This record gives sequence, structure tokens and C-alpha cells, in this order.
Amino acid sequence: MKLTKVLCSLILLPFSLLDAQYQTADSLIKTEQFFLNLGGEEQYVEVLFSSKENPVLLFIHGGPTWPQTPQIRYFNSEIAEKYTLVIWEQRGSGKAYQKNIISKNLSIPQLVQNGLEL
Repeated sequence: MKLTKVLCSLILLPFSLLDAQYQTADSLIKTEQFFLNLGGEEQYVEVLFSSKENPVLLFIHGGPTWPQTPQIRYFNSEIAEKYTLVIWEQRGSGKAYQKNIISKNLSIPQLVQNGLEL
């Protein structure tokens, strides 16, 4: 069990060390990271973009629990050249979980309402 935790940590470590800006061949991708109160709970949002004029693409992972933010950031940052990529760690996930360890209302209707607020 302990060995499994160590191996998982080593595998995921490179993703957690990624910088907040990504240099691609043609542009510099900028990142904004913040918490937003949605439905009475602080939820983490990360926005990757090269221009705020680009159309918005909202990424909602399959959560709740572990977010895919580091992988999305690393493997899909090029999307932010043509779109404003908004990554939402919904209630019960990732940094949102750290802010609200016991989610008051973890239901599909509440998640939909939070998405509409976002």
C-alpha cells in the first residue's frame, strides 16, 4: 500500500510542477487561477488563454473527487491558442474539496446550477 502511494506520487509529481504560463510555437498562453463562490461554496477555476477575445470552452471533468486540471493544463494548453479554456474544479473535487471538505449539497441539480452560475 505504501509503495503504491509512493509510485503514484512520483508519477503525478511532474504534473504538479508545471508553470502557470506555457510557451508554444506561436504564442504565450496566460493563466488565471482563482476561487469563485458558486452555490455557496468556494470552487476553483483556472482559465488558460492567449486572447480574451477567443470563444470560451468550458472543461468539466467527470468528478467529483480527483480533478484533471494538471493533465488538461499540460496536454491541452494548445487549445488556449484558439479558445479561452476554462477548467472548473466543481464541488467535491481538487482544490474545491480542500476549501469545502464536507460538501453541503453534492447532487446533479446542484452541479448544473453551479455550472450555470459559472
